[in-house]
Amino acid sequence: MTDTYGEIMTRLLDLREKAPDRFMRFYNAVWLICDELPDGQQFRIADRCASKSIPLFRDIVSIYIMEQPWDKYKGLLQLTDDMEWVRRGIGMRPPRPAPPVWNPRKG
Repeated sequence: MTDTYGEIMTRLLDLREKAPDRFMRFYNAVWLICDELPDGQQFRIADRCASKSIPLFRDIVSIYIMEQPWDKYKGLLQLTDDMEWVRRGIGMRPPRPAPPVWNPRKG
């Protein structure tokens, strides 16, 4: 079952109160990993953190997904159903303008 935004935030804020500096370093690192993931790429959560930190990593990724700003040129971040992989979809690509048509009469 999926946790709500409030449930995840409660867990994260409890951890933040216990060790704010350590929590913020981890939170910022996960946020940057998610934000800098290129379109069409993915990564496995277990490859990016220790097994003890996986639930916290998932919570931070879930919050990032819920709060991510909408940008039509950047694909949306997705967490797979088994919560093992994080992937970024493909954003919209603007069409290239058509090349000018050469008219032999106008030279």
